Amino acid sequence: MFDIVLALFRRSSTQMLNGDTLSHERSRKLLTQMVNQFNAKMECGSPMASLYLLGYPDHYKSHKFVKFFWKNYLDAIYETEDALISSVLDYIFRPSEIQTMSLYDYIRRCKKVKNKKWKPSSQGDDLEDGDGEDPDPYNPVDGADQDPAGVPLHFMTSHSQHMSHHVILLEEVDSYVPNFIGPALPRQDGSDHELYAATMLTLFKPWRKKKDLKDDDSTWLSTFESFNFTSRQRECMKFFHLRYECLDAKDDFRSQR
Repeated sequence: MFDIVLALFRRSSTQMLNGDTLSHERSRKLLTQMVNQFNAKMECGSPMASLYLLGYPDHYKSHKFVKFFWKNYLDAIYETEDALISSVLDYIFRPSEIQTMSLYDYIRRCKKVKNKKWKPSSQGDDLEDGDGEDPDPYNPVDGADQDPAGVPLHFMTSHSQHMSHHVILLEEVDSYVPNFIGPALPRQDGSDHELYAATMLTLFKPWRKKKDLKDDDSTWLSTFESFNFTSRQRECMKFFHLRYECLDAKDDFRSQR
């Protein structure tokens, strides 16, 4: 919007300062041009308007995405203040049935749901549905629909929402794609090898506290090198590094021009 106004001012600056027309006429003409430009930008095609009127989505995708604020979990490992937010506690106090699940798989395959509420009625004791998915701002799901069917898994009793929420384990075909939000992941070939090792271990090695990831007398790098990552996890790490390979190729191309 501001770009449109700026472009019109630059285009009409000479005419406004040196033109022969009256000032109020020049102002009226400028406002008319602004309104016309705004209307042109706000217009949408007939197919798009039809989709909205018929209640159909404006796009289709083969996967569902979940926002993943990965830095909050790394801060929890480093015991940073205010790091233990709701989504971090959800993983730390995850159900015992998924004790060996890594953080990356937990984000992909687990959904936090409110328990159904018991409400007595005149016709008998009925179960009333709760509010569905927990509106956690740090772990929202893009395109979430009805709560998935499955056996509810309960948080550990240490979790503050042990009685009010549970976890649904999704099938692999219904799993989400994590959308990493926050600073860029550390480079595999970067200078800070300890940070990279700590990040990958946080993502792919199951943990509830820092000692589950490494011993106090060990370094992050040595623990990373000795940990037995699965082939899929190593493939994910290669995909993480693909972004930097593209940026390096872009810089090399620019330097050759």
